[in-house]
Amino acid sequence: MSKIAIAAVLALIGSAFSNAPASASEKVFNLPEIALKQQSDVRKVLGSPSKCEKIKQGEKCYFQKGLVEIVFIEGKADWITVNYDNFPYGPDALPMIGLEKSKPTVSNNFVVSWNGVTHTTEEDASGATKFVTLALIQMNAGAPGRADGVYVKAATK
Repeated sequence: MSKIAIAAVLALIGSAFSNAPASASEKVFNLPEIALKQQSDVRKVLGSPSKCEKIKQGEKCYFQKGLVEIVFIEGKADWITVNYDNFPYGPDALPMIGLEKSKPTVSNNFVVSWNGVTHTTEEDASGATKFVTLALIQMNAGAPGRADGVYVKAATK
């Protein structure tokens, strides 16, 4: 897909995404706005899903014309797939999804993954900063130097 086509797609897809990145430090998707949030909160960020279906684990919804797939488990955005094929393959992808760059747990020619990534989220009602630990973030190798998307299991493995 050309850079122009990617920029055009990203320009159309809502507030959780920005335009195509000029560098690996720019956000394409803000995972902390979505992970472990209720479906009503996710809709405020991504808009209404184009389709939802019941699956064994919960409800799977497709947002932004299939660019984002979310399985809501026990009512929360738990399994999140971002189908964007211009992520760098490795730690440089994390800032592009709103997380700090960190060393992966596993890194080889086929898969890069992180277990137990902790990030801060909004302050709670008392004003204290909340920390959320994501169970797994994984990307599979795509085109040379690129991942074929990012897969997140926020809580349920």
